[in-house]
Amino acid sequence: GTTQNDIILCLKQTSLGIIAGTAQNGPYIISKSRAEKPSEICDKNVWSAIESSPGTIILGSRYSGLSLLKDGKVTCIPSSSLREITLLEKDLSGRIWVGTALNGLYSWPIDSSKWLNRQKGLSGNTIRAIICDSAPKYIGSWDGGLDSRTEGGWKHDTAIPPPVTSLAISPEGLLFVGTWGHGLYIAESGGWRIIKASKAGLPDGHIIDIKFDSIGSVYLATNKGVARYSYKRDIF
Repeated sequence: GTTQNDIILCLKQTSLGIIAGTAQNGPYIISKSRAEKPSEICDKNVWSAIESSPGTIILGSRYSGLSLLKDGKVTCIPSSSLREITLLEKDLSGRIWVGTALNGLYSWPIDSSKWLNRQKGLSGNTIRAIICDSAPKYIGSWDGGLDSRTEGGWKHDTAIPPPVTSLAISPEGLLFVGTWGHGLYIAESGGWRIIKASKAGLPDGHIIDIKFDSIGSVYLATNKGVARYSYKRDIF
């Protein structure tokens, strides 16, 4: 199989290899420079993937919702409430959290008491990024922005404009927030450090993904390429 001439929507490292979700051809399993496609799939538009247990992959797609990839076969999970899936994440207890484009954040297997959306205190229903400990701790949405969990519920941070598209915690424990069009926000003791696209080195204010290395740099995937930022020295 090949992912040539398709759009890669997600990449996830698993025990099977790298799972690549595509926009038109479903999931691929990439191992030793080979891309293998399951013979049957539930949905050609795969946005997210996560390994629920060794050898078992949960796929999240736009039209069919959740499906299981195991032993080279894909099994659909019927659920009308879990469509338009934008992300899959696992908390420290092993519970899977499912972000959607219309209905907020669910836990899977479905537990209605853990359903999170605007009615439950979030600022948005279109979930793009989450950070978990024992449960979701930070939630970033396209239509709301950034919410953080408190003892009394969910707190909306008005300093960060939506859309929020990516979240990450640095090795030192700093929260990094990527936005669509408004650049990067870094939580510091005195407030937020704001990195706009006009700053030399940041090619674009649309931050798609955030990853760290072991020497104090963060890699920012933007709409116009990748930038490496030494956040301790404030140098791109």
